[in-house]
Amino acid sequence: MCDTSLPVLSLHYEEIAKQFWDYWSFEDDFRDEFIAKAKSALDLNSSSKLVDLGGGTGSTGQLLAESANTVKWYCVDPSASMLREAKQRGATVWKGDCHSFVDQFPFDYDRVLMKEVIHHVRDRPGFFRALQQHQMHSPDPTKVLIVTRPKHIGWPMFKQARIEWAKEQPSLEELLQECQTHVPWRKVDAYIESFPVAIPRTQWCTMLRRRFSSNLRAFTDAEIEEGIQQLEAEWKENNTLQDKMIYFTDDLIFVELHC
Repeated sequence: MCDTSLPVLSLHYEEIAKQFWDYWSFEDDFRDEFIAKAKSALDLNSSSKLVDLGGGTGSTGQLLAESANTVKWYCVDPSASMLREAKQRGATVWKGDCHSFVDQFPFDYDRVLMKEVIHHVRDRPGFFRALQQHQMHSPDPTKVLIVTRPKHIGWPMFKQARIEWAKEQPSLEELLQECQTHVPWRKVDAYIESFPVAIPRTQWCTMLRRRFSSNLRAFTDAEIEEGIQQLEAEWKENNTLQDKMIYFTDDLIFVELHC
């Protein structure tokens, strides 16, 4: 999470911090493949200075740092509860959102990961301009990796949840326009990585009930249950209701910004 101007969102993540990694994870193969792709995209090595921006509990930053034997890595997030978890994972933590990071972060860095946070940034064009301008004065060339999901998601979500997701999520075209308008990046690469996911049906329903994704935070318990019933009706129609596992493809958008 990366924008403290959204108090409801901040409270949402404060409430789930203790359980976050337990249910916001799929299978080991998914995790390992993602970490390998992110490490390659960031060109991460042992001497890199990595920032997990909006990194929450630091779970992804930890895995990335371990994969490259990176000694120094930071986790930046506005949630105190999340940062306590990140510190236990070995991160140097700093409390703030994406905008304050650009203006006030006191440490040197040359790699920035923004995983599933860009849709929370309230002024994305301004953020991109400030980040690029800040890096013009940095002694080290910086690489930024944004990881997000499409506006129309492949997750098994009920109809109203999909609508809420699309309201918050920028399309790839919108994101590229925002990050390139009046910002002279040396290079911008954008592509989609697809990951096959298999997850127990009961676990997925539990994740929905616990509002693992920010687009679910506004739904009441009754509305969540109604949404699950909608999904169960779809599964029944597709003759998959009795299956213990749910299978779907999770598409992730990778945007590499080279300063």
